[in-house]
Amino acid sequence: MVMKRKFGIIGGDFRQIHLAEKILMNSNKVFLFGFDKLNNDFSFPALGNIYEVIDKSEYIILPLPETRDGIHLFSPFSTIKTEFSRKIFNFLKGKVVFGDLKKFTEYTEEIRFYDYAKTEEFQIMNAVPTAEGAIKIALDKKEETLFGKNCLIAGFGRIGKLLANRLKSFGAYITTISRNPREIAWAKTLGYRSAHLDNLTYEVDNYDLIFNTIPSMVFTKRILSKCKKDVFIIDVASNPGGIDKDYAKEIKINCIHALGIPGNLFPKSASDIIYNSIQNIIQEENL
Repeated sequence: MVMKRKFGIIGGDFRQIHLAEKILMNSNKVFLFGFDKLNNDFSFPALGNIYEVIDKSEYIILPLPETRDGIHLFSPFSTIKTEFSRKIFNFLKGKVVFGDLKKFTEYTEEIRFYDYAKTEEFQIMNAVPTAEGAIKIALDKKEETLFGKNCLIAGFGRIGKLLANRLKSFGAYITTISRNPREIAWAKTLGYRSAHLDNLTYEVDNYDLIFNTIPSMVFTKRILSKCKKDVFIIDVASNPGGIDKDYAKEIKINCIHALGIPGNLFPKSASDIIYNSIQNIIQEENL
């Protein structure tokens, strides 16, 4: 990280606290907003005014996600509901902002923003805690070993590849399913049984554990009705996910939509990923 710079972190969860500590260790100044619910004695100022934080900072780091409802800053540890407004964006003019502001393009003139979560490095590295967290959830909830279990992975992108790799080391039997010919080819070349998504109806009753990584409706009523009654489905896809959750509940299929695994289960590791991605942007863009 650039030495002796001023960073403002607005909103977020435990990832941002670990991130602030890491930035501070590298001789920078850090100002925090959005953590008034926590009583921790931080080694950096946690301020109650977002405009003061922005004013004191050269670089602003937004949380991930920036907003859950499309209106307010994601700040679960704050009693203050902060709306993304023209006033905030006026304060951000002239600053370097790390986060996704594309959804607010009408306000973003004169703001340099860099979406650290869209970098290839971030997405690859962030898939690690997501995959390992999904396996942790499976072990905790099922209270059984993964050895000998028939596991289906829907989608074989970054997370799917890592899930298959980790599950294999547990001795699980793995099938991947996708409609993308490239993903199917990758799965086959890496030694996994693979099938086309169109065949899911005929496949789905074989599995003890299902991991979905596809962010569109895959596990419909028709598909869920053919699952084993004791199947456990873990959906790590972004909203709205790929499972008809209401129907799964109706027929008593155990499923969980595990959003935000890196921040919820591995905030320290997740903060390292954010830190390194921002550091690389600063160096590459000479900010």
